[in-house]
Amino acid sequence: MAAVPEDDATPVGRQYAAKSSEPPSTVAAARPFGFGFGVGACSVCSWRRRMAVVLIKQTKSFDECTTDCSNNCSCTAYSYTNLSSNGAMADQSRCLLWTGELVDTGKYSNYDDNLYLRLANSPVRNNSKLVKIVVPTMACVLILACLLVGIFKYRASKRKKYGIHNGAMLGYLSSSNEIGGEHVDFPFVSFEDISTATNNFSDSKQIGSGGFGKVYKGILQGDNEVAIKRLSKGSGQGIQEFRNEIILIAKLQHKNLVRLLGCCIFGDERLLIYEYLPNKSLDAFLFGMCRLLIHITSFRLAKMISQITNDNILRVLFIFGDDTRQYVLDWPTRFQIIKGVARGLLYLHQDSRLTIIHRDLKPSNILLDSEMTPKISDFGMARIFGGNKQEAKTTRVVGTYGYMSPEYVMGGAFSVKSDTYSFGVLLLEIVSGLKITSSQLVENFVSLTTYAWRLWADGKATELVHSSFAESYSLHEVVRCIQVGLLCVQDRPDDRPLMSSVTFMLENESALLPAPKQPAFFALQNFETEESRENSVNAVSITAVEGR
Repeated sequence: MAAVPEDDATPVGRQYAAKSSEPPSTVAAARPFGFGFGVGACSVCSWRRRMAVVLIKQTKSFDECTTDCSNNCSCTAYSYTNLSSNGAMADQSRCLLWTGELVDTGKYSNYDDNLYLRLANSPVRNNSKLVKIVVPTMACVLILACLLVGIFKYRASKRKKYGIHNGAMLGYLSSSNEIGGEHVDFPFVSFEDISTATNNFSDSKQIGSGGFGKVYKGILQGDNEVAIKRLSKGSGQGIQEFRNEIILIAKLQHKNLVRLLGCCIFGDERLLIYEYLPNKSLDAFLFGMCRLLIHITSFRLAKMISQITNDNILRVLFIFGDDTRQYVLDWPTRFQIIKGVARGLLYLHQDSRLTIIHRDLKPSNILLDSEMTPKISDFGMARIFGGNKQEAKTTRVVGTYGYMSPEYVMGGAFSVKSDTYSFGVLLLEIVSGLKITSSQLVENFVSLTTYAWRLWADGKATELVHSSFAESYSLHEVVRCIQVGLLCVQDRPDDRPLMSSVTFMLENESALLPAPKQPAFFALQNFETEESRENSVNAVSITAVEGR
């Protein structure tokens, strides 16, 4: 076959690849080439309709041959070969470009060259698309993983810094037998947030104190005012009482029960966060200055006076000199408070899923909101009765003397009737404005219950009414309340009505009431005996005026 001139691109003919001793498959299996060819540019080429044509070009190098085929849309294969015969000295290297369909491809025995086939561009493009998808996806996953690790480490450091984390706290609460392992969904507040809200528990933020510890006013999560109860280490209120307080209030929802917003455990610190009730506790309205005179020895009084500063002098004057608050509670307000407390106890005893005995009902544990709605608080001493259980006994008698039922004080037995007794004492205190062991009682009457019963028996029940609302009360309502109170403080538990009956008698004027029996002779021997009992769990020896 004649050689083609250097600068020509002359078709040699289909028979350029003559028969060979090697099968065509040998040549067909030669290494293909594939590089970023534009499929769109070559789609107009009708490869299979063309005759196989070989273009011979004199090219300096193999790379230039590859480039020539790449730039030719019709090129289907190429080979960089030496066309010189044996013994020829001249450089006869040529670039052979095939166009059209390759048919009957063969190889001359005296040439040992490779045929490079042009393949479709789609595999390369698919790989490119795959890379474009995988790389950004992996980058996003890596960034997300880094963010999650950072968040986890940040939360772990906060838990380590601020105290028991939520999971451990839930386990701590769920260990109580009271709730049967149920999940408790309850917010936990960090100690740092509480410390910030109370200005590091400064005296200017303190609004109350007692045998349980101190109460502070603070602001959490924006402008939400809260009351923070910080239990003192020597209060006697231990793990069980703290757990009861959290679990019971978290699970109970009633308008006459105080709302617990959160809690915190940090080392030895145990704190409870309540809704802030601006009208304070009921005893601040009922008893005025006399509420702090009980149990105050000369040593305690001297200690309090020594701690008076310009910041709290007005508070101290209010504690010891303000009797005007009794006149804020007119009879309609007092009657609404009585019925509200009764409804709250009814919910605890009967309307909630479990039967709950409060065991520490007294005026200081009745808080008042801005509309003077009563809310029962302080569930540290509460106990739960499950199933058909009606009564229990304990060897650890705790509470406030005067409000505890006789059977509980003498034998440690308590039931829903124990709360009924406490409610009866509270009712008589609201009507009379006197404490259960007030020094204002007539001589020979050592308790309010015996004094009220004697006036009732003598037909002088209205003499028990406090002078602050003597002109505004309803005679029928007052007499009915006194009678209900005396029914609640009867000696035998079986004689006392259930709170469902108490609520019915208070809210229905037409209901017939039985005559009360004489209450138990239940009095203090001296202030020292009372003080020893008061300093048991949750007993209040000195309580500041402002509400929790």
